[in-house]
Amino acid sequence: MLRPVAGLGAVSAVLIAITATLGVVSAWSTWNIYFLLERFFDDDLTVGAADLLAAKDTLFAVAWSRGGALVVTAVVFVVWLRRARLNSETICEVAHRRSRGWVVGSWVCPVVNLWFPYQVVSDVWKASNPDTPRRLETLQAERMAPLRFVSGSRHLGLWWGCWVAAFVIQQVAAVVTYEDKPTMEMTLVATIADTLTMFLLAVSGVLIILAVRQITRWQSPPRGVS
Repeated sequence: MLRPVAGLGAVSAVLIAITATLGVVSAWSTWNIYFLLERFFDDDLTVGAADLLAAKDTLFAVAWSRGGALVVTAVVFVVWLRRARLNSETICEVAHRRSRGWVVGSWVCPVVNLWFPYQVVSDVWKASNPDTPRRLETLQAERMAPLRFVSGSRHLGLWWGCWVAAFVIQQVAAVVTYEDKPTMEMTLVATIADTLTMFLLAVSGVLIILAVRQITRWQSPPRGVS
């Protein structure tokens, strides 16, 4: 019997949506601070230090909320993914590119977390797809002959592309804009980078929600595998 994934899939989708929404709110808060700073340095008498502190507190509150939501989302999603991985091994007797340990480890190990998670999710997708033959030699390399019968997902490729792009932008922006006394120009660059990062993460969130729902549909209700 296949393990139930519908409940975890639904909760994962809701949490991903909440986290993505908080990211959008975070981007808005960042722009709010930037515009307040711009007015403050232009000697706008309607903006004082108290306004800047209030905006900063709002940004910190949103950041902490998003951080907490991200942790909870990650835990629930990984639990769902592990259960879906076990089901996919029952549905389709294939060798996945990564062992079960990488379902969790792929997300936390430096360097390999840039592509291992995609491979794990992609193989679960392929093995869960009803159009995939039950018995293949391997799912290890797309150049291998058996995999010409396996249909992947462009949505998953775009999902991971957005995720990695957001990570790279965030890291580059942190290095480029780091200064003890940042200028307004550097603040603007950081704000734009943060907005782009949150936008990419939001798109990534929508795409992985679609993937979670599709894999869940394939694996629910339990079906025979004989």
